[in-house]
Amino acid sequence: MGSSGQSIVGAYRDSVSAHMVRIQLEAAGIEAWVVDEHTASTNPLYSPLIGGIKLAVYPEDEMAARELLSGLDEVEEESAVATGCPHCGSERVGKNGMGFFVLLALTLLTFGLYLPFFYRGKRCEACGRTF
Repeated sequence: MGSSGQSIVGAYRDSVSAHMVRIQLEAAGIEAWVVDEHTASTNPLYSPLIGGIKLAVYPEDEMAARELLSGLDEVEEESAVATGCPHCGSERVGKNGMGFFVLLALTLLTFGLYLPFFYRGKRCEACGRTF
């Protein structure tokens, strides 16, 4: 249990994920709030030290919140397994041939913005598209 009568039910890397889960908890009638959002957003290097951006609820709602969160995790795992190529739907997806480090070196050598615009981590073997 956290300080001042709150129970921490989740920790997230970014505030968007924390607020999306908070909204789902509030839709289910469980009052929730985000903790340490501003500290982690002000200096992202502190985020791992403080345990990320946390989601808190009242202690009496902790069990209901954890049950709802475990159900959300199962849905996310099922959708992650069911996805393949977003263009053709094929399950034959592999790593992209153009490597991350090649684009990183190109970006550093030319002071360009190649990495965020051209790097795609996966390549569909069926249709040849990268994503």
